[in-house]
Amino acid sequence: MKIVYARGDDWEGLYIDGELETQGHSISLSELLDIIKEKGVIETAETRMVDLNWLGDHGTLPNNIEEVRWEQ
Repeated sequence: MKIVYARGDDWEGLYIDGELETQGHSISLSELLDIIKEKGVIETAETRMVDLNWLGDHGTLPNNIEEVRWEQ
């Protein structure tokens, strides 16, 4: 299982195996723990910064992580 914590300015999201699980202005620790508990053991986790111009144009994160534009 791969987890990516995507954040940009005041917006963040959590992808698990490439699928968006939750997003918003903040993700609470309790929400994160509930998601992890439902999904099982974590193999990898990372934090990546979303390109702010791209996020501003789109307004929210897409369901598929492949569509996200990341900061270089």
